[in-house]
Amino acid sequence: MAVSRSGSDPLFPDEPYFAESGLDETPHLRPAEAADLGTVFAMRNLLEIVRWTESGREVTMDEHRAWFASRLAREETRLFLIEVEGTPAGVLDLACRNGEAVISIYLLSPLRGHGHGRRLIREACMIARECWGPVTMVARILSDNHASLHAFSAAGFVETGTDGRTIIMRQAANSADKAKANAKARALR
Repeated sequence: MAVSRSGSDPLFPDEPYFAESGLDETPHLRPAEAADLGTVFAMRNLLEIVRWTESGREVTMDEHRAWFASRLAREETRLFLIEVEGTPAGVLDLACRNGEAVISIYLLSPLRGHGHGRRLIREACMIARECWGPVTMVARILSDNHASLHAFSAAGFVETGTDGRTIIMRQAANSADKAKANAKARALR
């Protein structure tokens, strides 16, 4: 499957958005670095991302700088860039507190609808549990974000409540094994 989009990359307009063919177009996680501040800021403030955030608004560079620095500095957080062949394609954020790891993920539009989110969510759950032990994973998703609700559900999360217009989904540590077994069973069909 070729992931492509006509036009150019919203972050780097002079470069092609994603490679057309012949390259591994599977998104990969890479730990964020201080040099990624501007790239993450630009992606976070894209309209296609802002519309799915709980605040529903762009963040200022000062707000972003403080958030970004805390994510890189704290032991209970992990921040990743999602990349395709070195090109930024989204962000994955994990934050652990009181036995729960909150996951937040966004992918740029060319990658949506191909199962990448579900795979990256599963990978994030494994990373969180490697870092912090058998934590319960938590996702907060706007109720009209059907694609994210589907991706998290397919990754073994279940709805556990609501908070205004946000649906709270959780995956207990033992559900990860069930989700992995279900994925293997589907692959064998």
